[in-house]
Amino acid sequence: MYKIFDKNTKGVDYAVGDIHGNYTALEKLLKKVGFNKNTDRLFSVGDLTDRGPESIRALEFLKYSWFIAVRGNHEQIIINHGLQDYDICYPKDRVNRDGNQWFFKLDNSVRNNIIQEFSKLPYAIQVGNVGIVHAYPLADWKATLKCIKNKNRVLMNNLIWDRTVAKQIEMGRYHFPPISGIDKVVVGHSIMRDVTYSSNVIFLDTGFFAGGMLSLLDLETFDVVAQVSDLN
Repeated sequence: MYKIFDKNTKGVDYAVGDIHGNYTALEKLLKKVGFNKNTDRLFSVGDLTDRGPESIRALEFLKYSWFIAVRGNHEQIIINHGLQDYDICYPKDRVNRDGNQWFFKLDNSVRNNIIQEFSKLPYAIQVGNVGIVHAYPLADWKATLKCIKNKNRVLMNNLIWDRTVAKQIEMGRYHFPPISGIDKVVVGHSIMRDVTYSSNVIFLDTGFFAGGMLSLLDLETFDVVAQVSDLN
């Protein structure tokens, strides 16, 4: 349930913040940098669906060899729908709040296909010596991968839900110990006003669906190379 990739020697590797069903915006973002689908790769920090108008297009993008995503909490919400204890994991009265009404309007066969595809998504990705998780890793990257390998469900759940550090950053505390065993870690999940660098962790979700930006990060330089909003 984690994937490891070598660095891209033929093109550029990028990471993108939470897409939330806004794939036209993503296409505009890729056009800005001249994304080459034959040589470049795009890594997603998760939350491919919900809240935006094009959530169903997640299936389209997951078929592309150049698009690789980690599992976000919104993917897990949909996966939980296929579990027998769905009502315990995710009460139906939260459907409107989390923006996944689109999913419940689909035929059962399509919903089952989405659940199957989302269930394949890893909890963590490593690209060269850069880690990617949705929310936040453990203090040690190798320990993070070990917990996933051992199927530690509590800690795996934290990888897609935890906001502890993000909330501290929102309160003005920016200095946290670096995640050991890895050069950089890129995360999404928690909306920041702009891409935020804290120790060796980069918070990439800048809240496009909430009136912010969709941000693209170069995984070699760790610079923000493009952003789009509803206004551009």
